[in-house]
Amino acid sequence: MLSIIRIRYYQLKNTIKDIGIGYSLFLFFILLGAFIEIYVNSKNISNISNNLIINELKFFLFITLVVILFYLHNTRKDREFIETTIGGAYNVFLAEYLLINIPFFIFFISFKGFEYLFILIFFVIVISSTHLSFNKFFLSNKHLYSFWVGQKNYEWRAGLKRLGFLLMLFWVCSIILCGYPYATLVALLLIVSVITKFYEKCEPLIFIQAQELNASNFLHQKVILQNTILLKFVALPFILHIVFCPSELFLGLIFLLFLSLIMCWIIFVKYANYTPEDSFSISVRIRWITSLGIMIIFILPLFFILLIRYYFLALKNLKNYIDVAD
Repeated sequence: MLSIIRIRYYQLKNTIKDIGIGYSLFLFFILLGAFIEIYVNSKNISNISNNLIINELKFFLFITLVVILFYLHNTRKDREFIETTIGGAYNVFLAEYLLINIPFFIFFISFKGFEYLFILIFFVIVISSTHLSFNKFFLSNKHLYSFWVGQKNYEWRAGLKRLGFLLMLFWVCSIILCGYPYATLVALLLIVSVITKFYEKCEPLIFIQAQELNASNFLHQKVILQNTILLKFVALPFILHIVFCPSELFLGLIFLLFLSLIMCWIIFVKYANYTPEDSFSISVRIRWITSLGIMIIFILPLFFILLIRYYFLALKNLKNYIDVAD
């Protein structure tokens, strides 16, 4: 156990060096100040408002911690190392997760959130004792691909193998938070942010040529198929959110259009810069971020101009490959 503590110490030390000591201290004091601010303000708010705010804060914090624990445990790559070094990983995982959560245990005790405290400890024990392998589930589950994704959507097939677990975590969170105003919409936006990573790698040219479509039909089919899959993923959280928050129906429909436009933008930018089996450059990612910023500040006319521009650039670039093949 002492060897693991020593290893973790050096890992933490190297991480702080990478981040920078000054920046690490800044982040620490920001978190400490936020906790103190919440605690002090809770004493100055009326009892009714205080209870509502603190209860919601405890709930969101609990959900966030459980999601992070599941994600960390599923993605950690030191299982074999710990098994070889110590012989049993359970005690190491349990000790590490309990140590990480000590500040949050103190928070729940301070604000009398004992139910969240005990449930969180239960989750820590359960997660530590299980060998999660959700990535293998996405690698081997053929029904998932045939129903949800389909054979032609290779971006999603490859993306789910890499990021399927994270995507499902956000999806579950969007359902859990469906009763809170705007919370599900934010979770759905996070889902789309994960999906954008599916398009960072260009497929081999043979994948496009095998469909035997011209550039225009290929691009139109791609937009329809990708948006259909997206709709499958967001349909249940969106419907539940509207059931619990019916006043957000109009906003929700606009938000769905917003997500669809993001998908179109990503597809157009990808094929405007398409090179077989190549990855996107940093400049393209910057244009993605810029496009989202344009939509967030509601300069929609400029966004639509750029969307149309990249549509024609994508057509032109695809014709260089498809027409030559024909």
